Amino acid sequence: DGLHTILLQKRGIGFRIHPFFLRLILSQFSGSLYSILNCLSCYYLAMKKILLVEDDPFIAEIYKKKLETSGFEVVNVISGKAVLKEVLEQKFDLILLDLVLPEMSGTEVLRELRHNKEYDQNLKIVVFSNLSSSEDREQVLKLGANGFISKTEFSPSEVLTEIERFLRQFSEQDKNATN
Repeated sequence: DGLHTILLQKRGIGFRIHPFFLRLILSQFSGSLYSILNCLSCYYLAMKKILLVEDDPFIAEIYKKKLETSGFEVVNVISGKAVLKEVLEQKFDLILLDLVLPEMSGTEVLRELRHNKEYDQNLKIVVFSNLSSSEDREQVLKLGANGFISKTEFSPSEVLTEIERFLRQFSEQDKNATN
């Protein structure tokens, strides 16, 4: 079909690009192949849109900046009701859901997203919380969360790595489901 397949081993990302666009991108760089591939991975990741559900402005700002500088588009909301509104209005590749929120808890949001047919049942939801007991993890996974990241166990860079891992995992699962 004339498309080139590019696999970025470092990030575990593969994508296909038209030769015209590949030549255009390559013509803009005099640097190493590594810098070119890093740029291409940023283009790929820029297509991923994340809903960050975090009511603490300090934490929200740290993770929003970290994700945006890594090429993600990020929308931050601070309440459970805002999550439900945004999910109806926009498409997200991932929802990072805190459990402790004003108006309605993250658990209530998760329950609503998974049980109300008004919402896309294929939403990818990873709980991102300070509440990280085994009981908390078990409860949200039973309610339909696709994963769990503890804020207290990971640095922002490690959280980014976990998010990228989840996105790769979800992409593989979607690809396998269609085959």
